[in-house]
Amino acid sequence: MIICENTRANAISKQDEDIWREFCSQNEYFKSPLLSPDFYHQVANVRDDAYVAIYRENSKPIAFLAHHKRPNDFARPIGAPFSDYSALICAPDCKLRIQEALKLAGIKKFQAIGFIDPYNLCDEFYGEEDDAHGMDLLSDEPAHSTSKKHKKNVNRLRRHMEENIGPEHFIFDDRNQEHFDEMVALKREQTLRTGVHDFLGPIWVQKLMKNLFEAPRDGLHGSLLTMMAGDKPIAWQFGPRLGDRMHPWIFTYLPQYAQYSPGQIYLMDCADALKEKGIAFNDLSTGTQSYKSTFCNKHFKVKHGTIFADGTIKKPLTGKIGNLIGRFSRRFDQIACLELETSDRIKGAFFAIKSAGKRIKA
Repeated sequence: MIICENTRANAISKQDEDIWREFCSQNEYFKSPLLSPDFYHQVANVRDDAYVAIYRENSKPIAFLAHHKRPNDFARPIGAPFSDYSALICAPDCKLRIQEALKLAGIKKFQAIGFIDPYNLCDEFYGEEDDAHGMDLLSDEPAHSTSKKHKKNVNRLRRHMEENIGPEHFIFDDRNQEHFDEMVALKREQTLRTGVHDFLGPIWVQKLMKNLFEAPRDGLHGSLLTMMAGDKPIAWQFGPRLGDRMHPWIFTYLPQYAQYSPGQIYLMDCADALKEKGIAFNDLSTGTQSYKSTFCNKHFKVKHGTIFADGTIKKPLTGKIGNLIGRFSRRFDQIACLELETSDRIKGAFFAIKSAGKRIKA
């Protein structure tokens, strides 16, 4: 008989955490820092609705589901919307179906983000398929598949940048507080300019980013990679690192240097800088397919959508109207993930509607 314990961070035993880590190590798709107990603890430090469902059979853990328990038996992946991946973490021989897991945890529906199901425990989930991307830096295949013409163009842009500003180089795990603050300020300004919700604005998010940036380097921590031109920081990538895996959340650059396409230069050159510092996989996740498919050599399928404990199947809408409804639904769900107070959600919804034109133009 399988039982479930909805457990808070301070009640998880070291033995259970070790088993959780062992399950993650047994499957390539579970190795993301975002699926680790370490990430769960970081989020639990800034959110009081963070739980992990621990499933036991004969007193031994067989699966883990980290989540935010919301009202009306609704749950989201831990750290949403920064949880680019979600999964029922278990061993390869696990037979626990995701619907049964939700029932045992008292969850009626689970809003999956980037759902990974390598052991086929959720056949009934008809979520929206998406492509996740990453740079496998240990692969024999090049980290990017840019054409000769594309490479030539990026090389030209880099040369002009270096001539006008200074030689390009990277600062790995940049601990400069001014660089970090400048990156955050630029990204927040960009969201306002393009009509995107300020995902770095909520207090819990600010605390999470700060805690990760300052975390000890022997465990999960936030790593800032800064691209310099001479003594001038030009572009930044920031996100959690655990072991030899990076998962950047934020990328931005100084808009006054847009003429050099610093984003393309960065993606072309960062692989060598990361590999030199022991990174084996730089996980760029989903979204913005046009450049990720070019600059990544690893691709795999994930799903977004709602998983119902009672087996209800909610197929994604299709066609132009369906796609439009789907975009608005995802937009409002992201606001609900970020803003914990009703008044802030209403403000976010009004801003999203008012800024729709800006997003289309951007």
